[in-house]
Amino acid sequence: MKKCKCGKPVANNARTCPNCGHRFTSAPVLFLAWGFGIILLGAMLGAIFGNSSTNTQHQVTPSAASSAATSVPEVKAGIAKTDEAAMVIRACGKPSREYVEIVKGQNTKVRHLIYRQFKTELFYYTDEKGSTPWTLGNAFEDGQDETITMTEANRRMPCAKGKLKNTVLGID
Repeated sequence: MKKCKCGKPVANNARTCPNCGHRFTSAPVLFLAWGFGIILLGAMLGAIFGNSSTNTQHQVTPSAASSAATSVPEVKAGIAKTDEAAMVIRACGKPSREYVEIVKGQNTKVRHLIYRQFKTELFYYTDEKGSTPWTLGNAFEDGQDETITMTEANRRMPCAKGKLKNTVLGID
């Protein structure tokens, strides 16, 4: 016989106390439960804090950036007076994914804002030093290489209030 925490004697093979209902758990089961709980907590914290893909920089070789490089207009000082990417983030919220790549040989940084809820990827660029504001270069179907018109991008992203325009090429 063993004693329960309530002080009453209980059979050695009992799983619960018949008097107070206290549950008896063996040491190996307690060890496994705590271990599983710690692993689960670590996985949740890793998912929250470890999956920060925003503002990471990727070095892109000219061959890997050939498709991106063909659609990057030459960056000229004073083209845009405001940071267009910041305007979209203020209006539409944080993108589902964001990353920056450096296109070698063109002295250009390309910033991708991916809004999955709008099925749209916006493509901004600046000079390599970041001395000019982020300027909208193009819009794509999310997860695809198919471009969409600025009219379509504005339709998909009503939060931008029609302000998505390709200021360099002057096209819709």
